[in-house]
Amino acid sequence: MEEFTIISNTYRFDCTRCGNCCTGDQKVFLNLYDLYKLARFHKFSNTKKLFDSRIVLLVQDQNQAYLPRLRFKLKPYSFCPFLIHEQSRNHVFKTRCMLHPEYKPLICSLAPAGRVIDLDKNSDDFIFVKPAPDCPGVRSQKENSLTELKKTYQQELEYQYSFFRMLQKARAAGLSRNDYLEEIYFFNTEQAFTALTDE
Repeated sequence: MEEFTIISNTYRFDCTRCGNCCTGDQKVFLNLYDLYKLARFHKFSNTKKLFDSRIVLLVQDQNQAYLPRLRFKLKPYSFCPFLIHEQSRNHVFKTRCMLHPEYKPLICSLAPAGRVIDLDKNSDDFIFVKPAPDCPGVRSQKENSLTELKKTYQQELEYQYSFFRMLQKARAAGLSRNDYLEEIYFFNTEQAFTALTDE
């Protein structure tokens, strides 16, 4: 199993827009706020349409919880459906994300900082995770501040933490796949998002 370095303060990285992290075997898991943003991007009034349209799949993870995952296109190769390839005037190909920045999933926005929450141990760490095995951005000398990253995404990180607490309760309750959909992942998106709490 790969060893990951805990980010305590700064880390070196600079995205080159190569698109490697948006292709291949990558898996983009979504939290509730990601679902909300994605539904709003598509102008859906309810997140249920994301699953009905197979934009998002529901998969079971190693802890037996059901998680929403972005469905990649498979032809001509596996890639994120929101990835766009553009050619500059000097014929250099760059990529961009259609969801960037307003609708982008948190896992993508934080990369290469991965968040590891252990609710039983009450720990919340950030680790350096290569966005892709061949990511050229990890060779950069550009310094990034974890403090600034957390400040930028403070609200979304709080939403994510609440989501993890919700998943813990759902696993303990032994919810079925259908229960996960009906009780957690299907909700109205026509109003402002409110983080679900443990109340």
